[in-house]
Amino acid sequence: MAFDGAPPAIWTTKPEEVDFPALLEMIVAALNASKRRCWILVDRLDAAFIDNPPLERKALRCLLIAYKDFMGHKPLRLKLFFRTDLYDTVVHDQGFRELTHVADRASPPIIWEPDKLLQMIMQRFAVNDPVCERYGFDRATIDDPDVRQAAFFSVFPGQIDVGQKKGDSWTWICNRIRDGNGVRTPRDLHGLVSKAAQKEREQLVLGNGNDAPELISAGAVKAGLSDLSGDKINTSLVAENPSLGPSIKFFTKQKAEQNSHTLEKLLGKDWANIVDQCVRIGFLEKLSDSWKVPMLYRDGLDIVQGAAFQKAKALDDE
Repeated sequence: MAFDGAPPAIWTTKPEEVDFPALLEMIVAALNASKRRCWILVDRLDAAFIDNPPLERKALRCLLIAYKDFMGHKPLRLKLFFRTDLYDTVVHDQGFRELTHVADRASPPIIWEPDKLLQMIMQRFAVNDPVCERYGFDRATIDDPDVRQAAFFSVFPGQIDVGQKKGDSWTWICNRIRDGNGVRTPRDLHGLVSKAAQKEREQLVLGNGNDAPELISAGAVKAGLSDLSGDKINTSLVAENPSLGPSIKFFTKQKAEQNSHTLEKLLGKDWANIVDQCVRIGFLEKLSDSWKVPMLYRDGLDIVQGAAFQKAKALDDE
């Protein structure tokens, strides 16, 4: 059941308080009598309390406490979909009694390793019969690790940035869809590939066909990343964290790596708090004594590779 903007009026206008424990017992009794079971799924918790971290922590903590109350009722089960960083913040920052009861019921976090992502994206290509016919794979064989890897390097070039010390195209893509928390999502990979394919189509329409054997060129992949980066800045980071929007925009045309001194000049006296929030949402990655904007977000803000401060010893940025 979804509530559009507000809970039912009976929850807020009824003069006496609702006895929720008694109500829960009544619901369980009704389900037992009808020999039915009910699952309540709660998702998108990261968007429930946008731009109010203290309220978010308090509300999600209460939700986990309520979750424990459902554990003893087999006919009525509550399933929560928690983002890993949110869950860690709620249960570890202030401690959480009887956490083991919650942890015992929790499934392992979903981690999208590069091979899982590769399988996901190549399965999308495998539903396109002309592509399968041209490059020699199909839906029946794409689940084989060797087949999907070979298929990927047929559809894409071997390298995006060509050079002896440069990685292959898959490594390039994986590095650039990674946020500051080390998270790579299927949505971002799919977005990058879709935008790259669109860029390739646009070139074909203009008569600038790709003469190479691969389906999507290196130039199209780079252009797709640039579009994805802009979308991530505007539709994810700024839209979901409006209070951080001005601070994020301050990084426009800045160097990718910043230290405490450069960040204070850039963000002001409250820089440490802002940086902590930026790290939490994956816009910044904490290094030993500095912070770096992940490559996923650089094109969207015209951020330049390199450090904004003098390093004691020259180090490669990537």
